[in-house]
Amino acid sequence: MDLWQLSKGKSAVIKSLSDQLHQDQVRRLLELGFEPGETIHCEQQMTLGGPRSFRTSSGVFCLEKNIAHSITVEKES
Repeated sequence: MDLWQLSKGKSAVIKSLSDQLHQDQVRRLLELGFEPGETIHCEQQMTLGGPRSFRTSSGVFCLEKNIAHSITVEKES
């Protein structure tokens, strides 16, 4: 599943970042803590498809839909 599909209040582990992302986008996501193996938690979902807030060990960050769709995650069991 991709990160955008993660429901508010749920956690998952990042599996990979899409090859479709620009190198600068990948670098920035890694700087923010969106790296494979990192546990991520969906903090908030805006209405009408607005950005969503995600918590990593580095902090809380908002991502737009197109970026969140480019991050593959696996729900924690």
